Amino acid sequence: MPDNEFSITKISYGSILTPLGVVLLGYGFGAFFQLLPGGDISPLMLIYGFPIALLGFALSYAQVGNVPCTSTTMAACAEDSTRA
Repeated sequence: MPDNEFSITKISYGSILTPLGVVLLGYGFGAFFQLLPGGDISPLMLIYGFPIALLGFALSYAQVGNVPCTSTTMAACAEDSTRA
């Protein structure tokens, strides 16, 4: 049975935190060097952007893929008989 539905549980924290941290870091550096507006909050973006990006990279690296589930006909029949 193919699993084509969208579910928020299929999105990993690493795929959310990595771009968020990189954007905070990039904008923080740009604001710090006065290339972008927001120089007064650039230290906060740098302070919080680095650990968020690092955590996102670590979670993306440690992500475990789905394991295919295979079964025999006899095992499927045994499962159906226990449900009845």
